[in-house]
Amino acid sequence: MAASNRGKLVTAFRHPVRVEVRRPKFKRSASLAYIDVDKLGRAARAEFAVGYFEVGRCRRTVVAVVRRGVVTALRVEACAQMHAGAAYP
Repeated sequence: MAASNRGKLVTAFRHPVRVEVRRPKFKRSASLAYIDVDKLGRAARAEFAVGYFEVGRCRRTVVAVVRRGVVTALRVEACAQMHAGAAYP
């Protein structure tokens, strides 16, 4: 199997077609260094970008949802290049 830049192979299996699972590369957002943690702790609700995953030719942003100083959810945004009915890149 040739070397790939798509990520390290985690697992592969056949059912009825070959399926490969790869761990995507995650890049932290540069803006994390500028977050005011004290102000975030007093906010009733806030959202900010944590980073993004490189998935194929698509960049999927990860957004943290903070309520009263606690991260309550991490949301992965849809790819900007994808549209309804399109096959996964």
